[in-house]
Amino acid sequence: MQENKETGAVGTSHKHPLSGIAELQHMNLEIDEINLLNIPSPYITLKDMNIIARTIEENKETYDGVVVTHGTDTMEETAYFLQLVVETNIPVVVTGAMRSSNEIGSDAILNLVSAIQVASSEQAIQQGVLVVMNQEIHTATEVIKTSSTAIHAFTSPFGPIGWITKQGVVFKRNVKQHMICPTEITEQKVYVLKAYSGIEPDLLEAIQHLQPKGLIIEGFGQGNLPNTLTPVIQKYIKQGIPVVLTSRCHHGMVQPTYDYDGGGRSLQHLGVWLVDDLPGPKARLKLLIGLSYFENHEDLKSFMSH
Repeated sequence: MQENKETGAVGTSHKHPLSGIAELQHMNLEIDEINLLNIPSPYITLKDMNIIARTIEENKETYDGVVVTHGTDTMEETAYFLQLVVETNIPVVVTGAMRSSNEIGSDAILNLVSAIQVASSEQAIQQGVLVVMNQEIHTATEVIKTSSTAIHAFTSPFGPIGWITKQGVVFKRNVKQHMICPTEITEQKVYVLKAYSGIEPDLLEAIQHLQPKGLIIEGFGQGNLPNTLTPVIQKYIKQGIPVVLTSRCHHGMVQPTYDYDGGGRSLQHLGVWLVDDLPGPKARLKLLIGLSYFENHEDLKSFMSH
């Protein structure tokens, strides 16, 4: 993206604005550039994520590390998708910029250089897919965009796992290993619904007419919903459609605590799957990947729960 100095509008450019910048030429690394896609990140689809994953898989024996530059709006989703499907020990780092490369105070060059530093660091090996922004290193599983405009837009509930300092790359903790499901997603009929006060069951009924393969609900607090939704949820479960409950809160876990009708414990008894601390969009990706990879319902449930 680049800013039009006359109008202030930000749009795509025909040439990658960070190609051939001087800072990369002094890093004493051999860097190849592959331009896969040139689209705003809200346009990213599962097909595009598959292309990125496949390209990394095809080149993982050639390179010591990979950096994916990506728009920030859907960065956390692409990073998490890669985390679940790319089977490699080399560092895979996703980065972007909150301000275009020709805007005042742009973070583009700093983030790119920082990402390359991490991708070329031995400490990043076997750490899974990482997101590097604002000289912080986050895991693809935990990272979330929490500001629409600030440079410091990406955070994690437990903080970054490392930093880029003047002395180099520093990791303070290791990434928890996750099951990798090397698959390409073709099925896309998993929907995300966010709970709100007074939500009516007709929304769930309308989605049911679309013949979904799964439903993600971002519930209240630790995973609670109005009791008016439980009869429709029961219909989903009787049809064998996975219903996954996460929380609309940015921090904290979904737990089977409340036992009233619509409470997390009650919903779990109905057959709703409770997913720890994933936000709705990431839970959707995980379910889509699981649906493509597992044939057994119990294996899919176990995958979603861990």
